Amino acid sequence: MGKFSKLFQSRKAKLFCGALVLPSTIFFSENSSAETDSLIEAEPAAQAVVRVEPKIETKPAEPSKMALSLLGGPAFNSYRLVGSGFTSTIPNSSGAFYGLRFSYSPPNKTGAFFSVNRSSNEHTGFTTVSPNSVTIRHTRLDAGFTLQLSEDWNFLAGYGYARREGTQTTPTAVVGQYESHGIVLGLEHLRALGGSGRWKLQTFGLLRLPLYFYEAGSATGAHIGSTEAELGTGIFFKVWRELELALGVRLRGSFHFYRGTGNRGVSEAREQDLLILTPLEARWTF
Repeated sequence: MGKFSKLFQSRKAKLFCGALVLPSTIFFSENSSAETDSLIEAEPAAQAVVRVEPKIETKPAEPSKMALSLLGGPAFNSYRLVGSGFTSTIPNSSGAFYGLRFSYSPPNKTGAFFSVNRSSNEHTGFTTVSPNSVTIRHTRLDAGFTLQLSEDWNFLAGYGYARREGTQTTPTAVVGQYESHGIVLGLEHLRALGGSGRWKLQTFGLLRLPLYFYEAGSATGAHIGSTEAELGTGIFFKVWRELELALGVRLRGSFHFYRGTGNRGVSEAREQDLLILTPLEARWTF
């Protein structure tokens, strides 16, 4: 009987412990399910990603442009011959300058140009030669190609022809006459002034390297080299959509070197011929 009582109490204790464990287990299971549901509800829904491709705009090609310029204005010329023997110095004298220039600019970076100009100056007051006045005429003709280096800079390369004519005096020639042609190299810069787009500043520089040189009439000597350079600038104002007017200034210098003695009575001579040009330019673009 005592053994039966102990067995009953042992089973009763186990049942009591099971009753305590079972509710706690059920309670834990209910909490776990609730937390899982809350995690599922809290998980964000997948969002659709829409990609917008950038729109590439292509600029229309710029049309080809051609420009024709007419130039004219005062010219000032001075001349100097130095060496051993006969020498001459002619101070500045005013005269006239005129010419034209044509350029073609296609949509790509290359273009073409052609220019021709002429100046005439009369010098007076000579006392040791006859006649006592001398007229000097300069002619320039250049043609070639342009290459756009940047938005504002152009490179020029071509071929040029130069000629100087002068009244032949006796017993010695005060001014020599010659013809030359050779390579022309240059740079051109064009910049807008202000925000209106009506004003522009153009600056250029040219270097002429004669490959052929011939003296007509009295020879100064054996020609050994020449260099011709020109610098210019001008301010352009757009009067109309296709018409611009400009006022500019140019400085052109020619330097020639000779060896020996020629018919002009000078030895180891050097010539310096300077021109200052102040042209008014009208440019049509079409």
